[in-house]
Amino acid sequence: MSMTPVLCPAEFTLPTPTTRRRYERIRRAVRTELAGKRTSKAGVPTEFSVQFKSGAFLAVLAWWIAESASLLPAQVDDLFQQMAAIGIGSV
Repeated sequence: MSMTPVLCPAEFTLPTPTTRRRYERIRRAVRTELAGKRTSKAGVPTEFSVQFKSGAFLAVLAWWIAESASLLPAQVDDLFQQMAAIGIGSV
């Protein structure tokens, strides 16, 4: 049985060097934030948690911008931090 590869959405493009630098800044900030927290309770590597939280942040940011959500920045941050704490805090 052969597996069909998963295709990326048509709008997916490879990030530009500038975008990659922005992503890396976000990952560094998350790494710094997680450095003082215990995230490997269940054997989850720290870098996995970094990718999880930074990826979720970028997804929420893209949604907030694309949808012109009526939430204030502080509200988005509060909701994101609550959800991220559930996801990372439970490992």
